[in-house]
Amino acid sequence: MNNFEVNMPSVLVSAADKLDILLRILSGDDSAVGFLHAADGRASVKWARDALLRMAEGEEAPPTADHLAHMLVRPSVEGRQDALSHVRSWLKGGERVLVCDPYLFKEPTAAYPSNEAYVEALLRLLPSSARDVTLCFDGYAEAIRKLLWPRLKEGRNVTLVNTNRVHDRFVSRDGAVKIVGTSFGGLGNKFSVVADLNADDARDVLASLEGLKAVARERTRVSRSEEAIWIPVAESD
Repeated sequence: MNNFEVNMPSVLVSAADKLDILLRILSGDDSAVGFLHAADGRASVKWARDALLRMAEGEEAPPTADHLAHMLVRPSVEGRQDALSHVRSWLKGGERVLVCDPYLFKEPTAAYPSNEAYVEALLRLLPSSARDVTLCFDGYAEAIRKLLWPRLKEGRNVTLVNTNRVHDRFVSRDGAVKIVGTSFGGLGNKFSVVADLNADDARDVLASLEGLKAVARERTRVSRSEEAIWIPVAESD
């Protein structure tokens, strides 16, 4: 099987996603307009257009390394499962993994039948290869903390960053970063997008999070207890 045949399915799926977004906008649903205005979104649309034109001429699509991949998360159980599978597959093999979600340790929406189901979904995201894990969140529900925290520590070096300085949701694998359009507890409730960040933006995001991570580590060191991290890093810190 040549590269043309290998690339065709991913190109067609990517193009179909762009058309899906356009149809929603034309029907009056402007929830995806932000994606098309963003630099990453425009780059992804341009790649899909160029790929289709090249394939129409019988040429290979541009290599995936040259575009910013994304997937549209549809509001359904299947959409949530596909998004989680996408993130899980992307994180597979990573040694340094970061999950940043203000609602990570809070009770999920009705998308999950129980707190236990939500915790299991989060645990499955982390690959067995990950030995250095960073989790950024903003506050917590005690019920989720009791279920998730003990199991997260099994065989891993885990750094917790409890902060109100981050709004968006990110996942990172060994320096590469994706942005997730909604909290993991609400995936599949509404239309959202999972998209790559370009290299410059990824470095900026990780540099900012490293600063917050340093504060978290110092707090734990001074207190000599991991419990200190459950106190938020406030705006004034």
